[in-house]
Amino acid sequence: MLPLRHRLIVSLVVTAWLAALPLRAQAQAADDDFRSRLMAQGVELGATYINEVLGVVDGGYHRDAIYAGRLEATLDIDTQTLFGWDGGLLHATGYQLHGRGLSYCCLNNLLPVSNIEARRATRLFTLWAQQSFAGGQASLRVGQIAADDEFFTSRIAVPFINGTFGWPTIMVGATPSGGAAFPIAAPGMRLRVAADANRSILAAVFAGDPAGNYSTVEPEFRNRDGTKFSLSGGVLAMIEGQYNVTPDSDPGRPPAAYKLGLWVQTGDRKLDMFGDTGKRGPSWGAYAIAERRIWRPNGAEGDTGLSFFARISAGASEPQPVRFYVDAGLSYRGPFDRAEDMLGLAFAYNKLSDTLQRADRELGIPARDAEAVIELTYQFAVASWLIVQPDLQYVIRPGGGLLDPNMPTRRIANATVAGLRTTVRF
Repeated sequence: MLPLRHRLIVSLVVTAWLAALPLRAQAQAADDDFRSRLMAQGVELGATYINEVLGVVDGGYHRDAIYAGRLEATLDIDTQTLFGWDGGLLHATGYQLHGRGLSYCCLNNLLPVSNIEARRATRLFTLWAQQSFAGGQASLRVGQIAADDEFFTSRIAVPFINGTFGWPTIMVGATPSGGAAFPIAAPGMRLRVAADANRSILAAVFAGDPAGNYSTVEPEFRNRDGTKFSLSGGVLAMIEGQYNVTPDSDPGRPPAAYKLGLWVQTGDRKLDMFGDTGKRGPSWGAYAIAERRIWRPNGAEGDTGLSFFARISAGASEPQPVRFYVDAGLSYRGPFDRAEDMLGLAFAYNKLSDTLQRADRELGIPARDAEAVIELTYQFAVASWLIVQPDLQYVIRPGGGLLDPNMPTRRIANATVAGLRTTVRF
C-alpha cells in the first residue's frame, strides 16, 4: 500500500478536480463563445492538462510514489480562412512538463510506466506547415514534426498510460535520442497520399538526432527547450501503408485498421540509453499493426463495444538494442452503460538483441534478455472535459533483467505500479 502522504496526495488531486466541476461548467459557455469567434477567423486554440500520481507498491529497487504533470497547448491556423491561402494549415504544440518520472527513480525499466514521463522543462514540441492538394487526397507537411503523431500508432492503444503503447521501445533503441517522438520532435518532411477512402500511404524523413550531436548529456538536456532544430545524426526515413475501414467508407462493417511500415536510420549512433556505448552504423526494421472492433452489444451506437489491437516489429539489422517487439490489448467502450467510459487490458514485450547481451557479458554482468509489462486501466468520463483514470501495471524483469543497485547480487524485482491520472481538456 502507498504511504499515507501519497494517498493524501491522490485524494487531494481528485477532490480538487471534482470541486472545480461547478466553476468549469459556469465558464464553459463563455469559453465556447470565445473559441467560436476565433474559429470563425480560422484560428483554433486548445489546451490539455494531464496530471498523475504513480507509485511502486511492490518490487522494483526503490519503493516510492511520484507526481507528474504535462500541460499541452496547441495552435492551428486555417490559412484559407485567415489569409485566403487555399489548403494550408499551420500548427504549433508546446509543453510545460513538471514533476518526476517513476521509471527514472524506482524501476530502471525500458517500457516507461507513463507516456508523459520526461524531464522538467517548458519546451516547443512541433512547429509545421501543411499544404493539401489533389482535392484533399494528398498533403505535404514540413517543419519540426513528430513521427509518433502518425507512424506506428494504434487508435485503440491511445488510452493506455505506459509509454510503449505510444512510441514503442524498439524505435527508441533504433534511433539516436529516441527519434522524433515525445518529448523531442525533429525537422522533417511528411507526405500523405490517399488512393481512396480506405487506402493511403505515409512517407517521411526526419533529422536523425533531434537532440543534436551525441554526448554523454541526456537528450532532453541537450535540447532543453525544443528549439535546437538539429539536423545531425543522419536521417530517419519511414514509410507506412494503411487500409482503414470506417463507418463513412464502409457502412455496416466494424471499424478496423491494418498497417505495414518500414524504417531506416542512417548514420552512426550510440546505444547509450541501453548501456552499450559502442559506436554503431545504420539500422532498419519493419512493423505491422492490426486493430478492429470485435464485438458490439445489440442496439449499441457510436464507439460502444469491444476492440482489439496488436503491433509486432522486428529490427532487421545488427546491432540494435531491441531486436523484437510485440504488444496487444483489448479495449471496451461503454462499460456499465456509460458510453464515454473505457476499460482496457494490454500487454507489451520486447526482446533485447544479442549484441547488447554480448556487451553485458564483456562487462562481466549477467546478460539482460527481455522485459514485459501488463496494464489494466479504466477511464471514467466525469464530464466532457474531465477524465479520471485509475491504472495498474505489472512490470516483468525491469530493464530486461538489470542488477538491483541496492543489492548487486540479484536482479531488480518484478514491480507492481498503481496510480491515478486526471486529464482536463480546456
